[in-house]
Amino acid sequence: MITNVLQAPQTTFPGSVSTAAIWEPAMSDSQPTRRGRPSTFDLADLIAVAIELGPDKVTLNKVASALAVPRTTVYNRVRSPTELGQLVLSSLIGAVPPGGGEPAGNAPWQAHLEAFARAQRVALLAAGPWLRFYDPEIHVPRETLQSADCLLEVLAAAGFSAEMAGHALALVTVVVQHSVRLHLGDDNPSYLSRLSAEEFPWITAAGVIRNPDWDEQQFSYNLQCAVAGISEVLRRASNVEPHPQHRSDSGVRCDQQQQPGA
Repeated sequence: MITNVLQAPQTTFPGSVSTAAIWEPAMSDSQPTRRGRPSTFDLADLIAVAIELGPDKVTLNKVASALAVPRTTVYNRVRSPTELGQLVLSSLIGAVPPGGGEPAGNAPWQAHLEAFARAQRVALLAAGPWLRFYDPEIHVPRETLQSADCLLEVLAAAGFSAEMAGHALALVTVVVQHSVRLHLGDDNPSYLSRLSAEEFPWITAAGVIRNPDWDEQQFSYNLQCAVAGISEVLRRASNVEPHPQHRSDSGVRCDQQQQPGA
């Protein structure tokens, strides 16, 4: 994973400057460094050191020490551990290959919605504990926004109003975010595993907390329920069974686009 993420993120976000552009000149400092160590470093070096230190221990002082440069050299490019953590997170999310299991263009809208949710979950889980630095204005690249826009087009072709399609997208996004928190242990009710079977027979009989694949299974269940609920809301709103797939004459703009992983 690390060898794949040590590339300067190329995405330019609305109202921002490309991260790669910030790092074009080789970073150096007129102050002396340790004998035998290089006086320059690039974004790949910075991210590699930060990943090695981990999100709990990364500081600018430790990064400078590991790179054998003065702290001011690091500070000239990264002003805080939070900014550095955001750089790492951008690299980790950007390292996830796009696509993978995306449905065919004539697949049911439900398949498109599920594929979108699963792709976003894979991208976020790849970041692990670095997700604490998540900022949607920084870490939602254009590829993801384009994928979401295409998904909304598919939903509209299946009979959704623009408002209903937006609600559907928001719902599966909440399902993904909740699943990621469970996977990282933030929302995992581990105390349930310590309950007495005699006092709480049905809770302990469920056994989901002891299952190592519980978070994956719960995500699939939550996603299925969300999609089924969305389908029922659409049926009630239109008083007809929802069209299972988007219209064949809706164009190829989205059909030919890969589902991004982040």
